[in-house]
Amino acid sequence: MQKDERLLPLPNATDLQLANTDIPAIYSPLFDEDALAEGRSIREYFNVIYKRLPLILAMAILTTAAAAFYMYRQPSIFQAQTGMIIEPRKSKLQSQQVNINLGGDLNYYNTQMKLLQNFDLMYRVVVRLNLQRDPNLFSGQSKSIFGTFSSMFSSDKNTADKDSSSLPTLTTADSNIEFTKPEQVSLTEEEKERAELYAGILLGGLEVLKVEKTNLVNIIVKSTNQSLAPKVADTVAEVFIEQDAERETEGVKKTYEDISQSIEGLKATIATQAQQQIAERSSNNIPLTGVKGEDFNASRLQTISGQLL
Repeated sequence: MQKDERLLPLPNATDLQLANTDIPAIYSPLFDEDALAEGRSIREYFNVIYKRLPLILAMAILTTAAAAFYMYRQPSIFQAQTGMIIEPRKSKLQSQQVNINLGGDLNYYNTQMKLLQNFDLMYRVVVRLNLQRDPNLFSGQSKSIFGTFSSMFSSDKNTADKDSSSLPTLTTADSNIEFTKPEQVSLTEEEKERAELYAGILLGGLEVLKVEKTNLVNIIVKSTNQSLAPKVADTVAEVFIEQDAERETEGVKKTYEDISQSIEGLKATIATQAQQQIAERSSNNIPLTGVKGEDFNASRLQTISGQLL
């Protein structure tokens, strides 16, 4: 016989035991593993790619063409480098004096590196090379779309025009050319603005690097003008040397100017006193020149003394 438990009381809730499981009872079927995944072969993947091959090739060709077109529009960058030695002035040894060299002054070298990247120095370089006279020096750096297509078919002509309009290259035969100093040039307002603009552009392409464990400094200039980059690099070094010499001799020049002004003042005082002496002698009927004129007062005093005695 079977026991009828339909009328028995339900068990308490505390007596129930829940099954511990990490997987929820109901979850999305998207996470189900594909039953056919193990059965796929490489051929099926190849067929999927081959089916969309025209779209893939079109996207690759379009991306490559866009990158090539963008790079073609970018101007060519030329780099020039020159080197120089920077070291502090050596002190003169005196008698019974010991000079101990403890190495280079780090602050001195850092200061010189900053002075090499100064805007005023680059402005002087621009004026010395007379770059402010050319309004189209940095024109044509970015090509337009029409200019890009036209340059594809007329590259030789444009290259010839660019070479003819570029700055002349200095050779050993042109070593006697004198560059213009900024203090010797009077610029118009337009030329001043152009010089400041060119100085900012060239300063953006200037890089100063110190060779490790040496006193050598490399001056690197990057520019879109092939013939301009080496000239700017060399002129930066020349102008920096001149400015450094001016700073070194500034105190001596100031002392020399003060002494020169003192000498001129003394000369003026002597000339004024000489004029006063001449006027006094003329008013007293005293001879101006000769031994007699110089000893006139002494002889007159001697005569008066003899008469009194």
